[in-house]
Amino acid sequence: MITKKINNLVLALVFLALVFPAGWVSGQTRTNTISGTVRDSITQIPIENVNIIVAGSTGGTTTNKDGEFILNDVRYPALLYFSHLGYAIQSTYLSKRSNKPLSIILSQERKILDEISIRGNKLQKVITEDTLIILDYELIEDGLLLIGSPFKFNRQINLYLTDPQGNPKFFKPLKQAGKLIKYPEIRTPLLTFLFKDFTGNIRLLSKNEVLEINYTSDSISLNYPESYTDFLQFVLPMKCEMAGALYYQVSSQTKNVTMWLENTYAGSKMLKTVIDPFGMGRYISFGNKEFHKYVAAPIYRINNHIAIFDFFDNNIEFFDRQGKSVKSVPMTFQNKTRSEFLGPDYQDIDQYNFTQQVVFDRQTQKAYAFFRLRKSGVQTLREIDLNTGKIVRIIEIPDLPNISKLQVHDNTLYFMYDLKVYPYNRTLYRMAI
Repeated sequence: MITKKINNLVLALVFLALVFPAGWVSGQTRTNTISGTVRDSITQIPIENVNIIVAGSTGGTTTNKDGEFILNDVRYPALLYFSHLGYAIQSTYLSKRSNKPLSIILSQERKILDEISIRGNKLQKVITEDTLIILDYELIEDGLLLIGSPFKFNRQINLYLTDPQGNPKFFKPLKQAGKLIKYPEIRTPLLTFLFKDFTGNIRLLSKNEVLEINYTSDSISLNYPESYTDFLQFVLPMKCEMAGALYYQVSSQTKNVTMWLENTYAGSKMLKTVIDPFGMGRYISFGNKEFHKYVAAPIYRINNHIAIFDFFDNNIEFFDRQGKSVKSVPMTFQNKTRSEFLGPDYQDIDQYNFTQQVVFDRQTQKAYAFFRLRKSGVQTLREIDLNTGKIVRIIEIPDLPNISKLQVHDNTLYFMYDLKVYPYNRTLYRMAI
């Protein structure tokens, strides 16, 4: 039901973008004042503080104590969205001028509970206020850094500093934040606002440059600007550091190469190459387009070793400070049996269920594989025994589709969840594991 509603909203927005582009001349666009009342579908009682947004513009307002609203200078055709905490979002499309007041009915929504008991674990919203749209986040020592937007002012983006419970302590308004970034192991670019580098420093990605975020208990500053050329070449590929050596990766459709740089004078050395024999045939579908997958080989510093997860040669390989392979742990949880026509069975990485993501908890030194089952949609984290390569525990994530940016810190899972496509609404959750 939710998916169908989201699809309908997306189609409506695409229709508006194609038929009524932003460059429409004013002579072809009529404006008008729109008024109306918003009521509860059951009680018929007027609803106060309903957020009203005009799609594709900065126009918007809220209802008064009598549920009444007025929108001035609205261009036709217009797509209006009405939203309020505890109610399902309502949209109204106006194709032409009308002097008749609107009568909008909102139905109470079956909300996802702030706490859901799953095998004794608790899923919690980090930010309980539904008015704050979360665009990106990073964990810091004593709280969070968030990129968010107040729901009423969805064009305004702020950088928030919060306490460990997610309560905002301070915020800094931003301009033109966010950049499409092509990651080494991901084929399609991702819109990114915050980036934590291999040293633990957090950077803000603005439109034209990358800035380091410095903060105290009551202030935020942006310093040390660098170009995207330097960022993409020297910062983004770097994965981790150990004893002064830097480790970085280069990925393609068929292989992932890990290099290490002991010092700037000795040059780079090859540490490990991960090869996908079927890489040319792996792709993801997005609409009517197909994108080839790049080979992922998660790399982490685990105590005094560098560990590389090789999903195709079926092992976790550990390297010491001199770049020597000291241990190879067999790993087969990512595979499933496949059959060739009139040929033998063979083991291949599960391209449907296993996402090729390994999430590492640096505090507890535990690693988790992220699975999304294609048929049921169930999402799980599966703890990997780093001594045996076997799955020792399965943690089921509640039925929240569209989750992203999974991080685990001190036995707590954090992730973002896209609740609504438009008006854009992304929530940050945490879950004890």
